[in-house]
Amino acid sequence: LYDVILNTVRTLAHLLDSDTLRDKAEVAKIVRYYGSEDMLTTDRQEIYGSITLQSHYERVVSEGLEYDPHMDEALTRKLTSIMRTATAG
Repeated sequence: LYDVILNTVRTLAHLLDSDTLRDKAEVAKIVRYYGSEDMLTTDRQEIYGSITLQSHYERVVSEGLEYDPHMDEALTRKLTSIMRTATAG
C-alpha cells in the first residue's frame, strides 16, 4: 500500500511538474526505507524478537558482561546489579 501511495505522489509530481510533490515523494521514500530496514541488528534471532529483555539480561548476568551495546552504560550497570540481586536470592 505504501508503494502505491509513493508511486502516485511521484507520478503526480512528474505530471504537474511540482517541486513540492517531488519533495514529499522523497521524504516518503526515506520514511519507507527507515520503516522497512532493520536499524539495530543483523542477527536473525534478534530481528524476529525471540530474545526477551529478561533473557538478554540473564545472559548479561551469567556471562558477566559489563557493557550492553543497546543501552546507556550507567543504566546497564544498574540493571545488571538488579538482575544479579534478583537471581542470587
